[in-house]
Amino acid sequence: MKNTENNIDLSLKINSAISHCTPDVLNTVLSRCTEQEGSITDMTTTNPKSKIIKAVIASAAALILIVGSVLGLGYYGSNLKVDSKVGIDVNPSISLDINRNEKIVSAKALNADAEKVLSGMDLRGSDIEVATNAIVGSMLQNGYISDPQNSMLISVDNADAEKGKALEEKLMRTVNSVLESCSVNASLIGQTVSVTDELSELSERYEISIGMAKLIKEIIDNNPNYTFESLAGLSVNELNLLLSSPKVTVDDVTKQGDTSTKSYIEQDRALEIALQHAGLSRNQITGLDIEFDCEDGVMVYEVEFDCSGDEYEYDIDAVSGDIIKWEKERGDEKQSGSNSSAPQTTEPDAQMISADKAKSVALGHAGVSASDVTGLKCRTDRENGKLVYEVEFKYNGYEYDYDVDAYTADIVKYDKERDDDAPASSKPQSSKPQSSAPQTTEPDAQMISADKAKSVALGHAGVSASDVTGLKCRTDRENGRLVFEVDFKYNGYEYEYDIDAYSASIVKSDKERA
Repeated sequence: MKNTENNIDLSLKINSAISHCTPDVLNTVLSRCTEQEGSITDMTTTNPKSKIIKAVIASAAALILIVGSVLGLGYYGSNLKVDSKVGIDVNPSISLDINRNEKIVSAKALNADAEKVLSGMDLRGSDIEVATNAIVGSMLQNGYISDPQNSMLISVDNADAEKGKALEEKLMRTVNSVLESCSVNASLIGQTVSVTDELSELSERYEISIGMAKLIKEIIDNNPNYTFESLAGLSVNELNLLLSSPKVTVDDVTKQGDTSTKSYIEQDRALEIALQHAGLSRNQITGLDIEFDCEDGVMVYEVEFDCSGDEYEYDIDAVSGDIIKWEKERGDEKQSGSNSSAPQTTEPDAQMISADKAKSVALGHAGVSASDVTGLKCRTDRENGKLVYEVEFKYNGYEYDYDVDAYTADIVKYDKERDDDAPASSKPQSSKPQSSAPQTTEPDAQMISADKAKSVALGHAGVSASDVTGLKCRTDRENGRLVFEVDFKYNGYEYEYDIDAYSASIVKSDKERA
């Protein structure tokens, strides 16, 4: 009878702590559990939000300790049957197996960031709400959730659809409560998942969670203009922004809260860039529409407007403000262009290669196989306006980084450097020489002049030689490729270009505050 009363009393304490999640609740719980081993160290800081976050983690950690001590391994061992699977994605991706009593059977980190979040925590036997409190608190403390990146995806897999939906809603409330207490305006995505062979294959191929694979597939099914390759490298926050677009209507997910756009330029700035390019002012245009979109794995503002019978459409890089592409149309007449930073190597409607093909190209160039390397990653990116797969891996004490053209499979650039995190005993061994990046011209081709290289760089920046200061041009090598390095300053910015010394194409460009 005494044990029953203790268990009831413990349940009440846990429910109270989950509801309030404050230092006062923690002190109350600890004062009634003086026989438990371990102690809580008071953490002080001048940042009020940091104090709250640490209190959340401490409260959840203490409750996990109590659950494990009171219930014991006997209870845990008799409840190993998995009833639900829960996925929590931000960038860290965590998978939780839950029994029918909503206790944690196992917690698995699906990537390196998740390992950091779960470090030092044994969640087995803990109530799902207590465990979720601890996970969210750790994500906050480690900076994975913040005002600029405020989105989280919660996925629930249960054979009973009604039960799965109820658990999803419960966890959404729990997470929102924790984040609100830490003064974070969260944007949450909830979904129920039925694991299929297709989702499992997509999850493994693109190295993402089942929940992320399900969400991306839903977006593509509702907007076939997207491809899985182009969305697989996006963050939860970026996928959440796409869900906010009128072009994407997904009925199978629950959304709450406004998605943060603090990592991007403002809509007004994107419009200003488009109007400046079109040579128009705001009072000349009608039918203005601006929304987030994804262009070949890059988040853009899609800006559309009309003027005097002409229809304009721009894709503006949402981070840099560069014009990715533009189009002006009147009836059957059409003008269009793309980012001038790099000539297009393929037709716009060419077929993208797969991520597996990009990996194969990079591994083949390095002279290794997938089984030889560690940390193999592949995601889409843009390199000077060109869509590429960025392939990374580690081998024999070195870190390799490749940019592989997403259409032609050419190696745009690559880098190999010592792995500072490699164990001291792992000394790089001699290996066959690495070949340089593929040459874009024949060895006996005619080099362009330095004046031509300057002209290309200045033209891309939209300035003339008389506008800039500190204009310099010198030859250099970029990953085995002979280039002209062109530097100059203009309007408070420093510009740096690498121009292929034979083809005059822009190998790379950089613009930063002087």
